[in-house]
Amino acid sequence: MRIAFVCGTARAASILHPRGHVVVMSGGSIATLTARLEAAIADALAQGTPITHVARFDVSGALTGALRPGDLACGLRVIGHGIDRVDCDQAWAARIVAATGARPTTFALTASIVWTAAAKQALGQQTGASVVDMESGVAMQFAADHGLSGAVFGAISDGAGQDLGEAATVALRLDGSINGLAVLRSIIANPSQIPDLLRLGCSSWRAYVALAGARAKLGANFCAPCARSDLRAPQTDKETAMLTGFKTFAIGLGLALLPQAISYVSNFDFVHTFGLSPNAATIIGVVIIAMRAATTTPMFKAS
Repeated sequence: MRIAFVCGTARAASILHPRGHVVVMSGGSIATLTARLEAAIADALAQGTPITHVARFDVSGALTGALRPGDLACGLRVIGHGIDRVDCDQAWAARIVAATGARPTTFALTASIVWTAAAKQALGQQTGASVVDMESGVAMQFAADHGLSGAVFGAISDGAGQDLGEAATVALRLDGSINGLAVLRSIIANPSQIPDLLRLGCSSWRAYVALAGARAKLGANFCAPCARSDLRAPQTDKETAMLTGFKTFAIGLGLALLPQAISYVSNFDFVHTFGLSPNAATIIGVVIIAMRAATTTPMFKAS
């Protein structure tokens, strides 16, 4: 047997450490994820090792106050965005819940990030779901259409009453890594979102720590019935505590330190030249570092 893991962020994919299985990145859109899953199915068949299970594994947003950042959720069914209802593999879900203590619940699928608390409340009331993401519905519909077992698992990265900041809607590249320049442009255009982004960085960090801990509990076969045993569990949860993405980390560090240093040793007028004070640049740099650390693959390996 072979499992296709669906992830939206590179950070979640780095936690899986698949061997002999497939990780499919969502690419930020329903159409892209569907095409990539179809390609993965075709490649697996060509290799003579067909995919038999599909599992969504990443962070998710809460639509109810009963779920907080760092909590774990396992899907029983998925609804929303053109999908009336798709049931997950109940036996697989029961095994995941037993192994991790995750809350069994309904997931909602959306075509874009739900980044305001008001939109989350409306979606929760409309669908009756407790959790939202952009991958689960596509993954489970694909599994149902191809006669495969399907499971949905997520760690809560933002609470139901938490605004994310508009930069969150442009933060991810197609490979699931953080687009630091897009985040920077969004922050410059609307600096008032900085507190929301800082909160998101902290709550996302908690979610990835919980996700890594759950991955270890799920064991080598991810609790899948009759799944392969060559999916290696993470060696240590310390990987979730590493700063990530060297290039974007360097950009954030430069913004945080260089303007302050230059203004200290010279009379250079940053506000007149760039329309940005050294203090504002420092805050933006810290936000970029926090978001990069919360969402993508480790810059250094843990020992």
